[in-house]
Amino acid sequence: MNMSSLVTSKNKNNSELSEFQITLESSEKKKINISSKLVYLSGLLKTLYDDEHDEESDDDNDLTNKDTNVILPNVNSKNLKIIINFMQMYSKKPFKEIPKPLESNNLSEAVGKEYMYILPKNNLELIELLNSANYMHITSLMNLCCAFIASTIKGKSIE
Repeated sequence: MNMSSLVTSKNKNNSELSEFQITLESSEKKKINISSKLVYLSGLLKTLYDDEHDEESDDDNDLTNKDTNVILPNVNSKNLKIIINFMQMYSKKPFKEIPKPLESNNLSEAVGKEYMYILPKNNLELIELLNSANYMHITSLMNLCCAFIASTIKGKSIE
């Protein structure tokens, strides 16, 4: 699938806006708007944004006056909500790099309790979230999911 086919843009009349809205569309066609300020937390969104920015050179390289729709065929609505919540939290209060190996099996000591609340407690749902974060290339969320899995098995025997 061509990555540029995942993005569609439309002009907005108000060019004084310093940010714009990006509409993320899940695999179930559910649409959620986010601020363009969150784009750089996702490698996928950043690449799509930069590609769109390059293609629109005839518009003075200014995407601040556009709405952008991004179709995410590999991300379901439930995970998209978690991802957006994570991106909003992380943009305001990023956690420090997670130590490797983990110092204890209490991950909240490394990242904070607020991040632990957004992670699914079901292993299958956690793996699905990890896959979605991987698809969107959100390294900090991938690291959090992997560290959470590691913290649940740290210090336990093979049996």
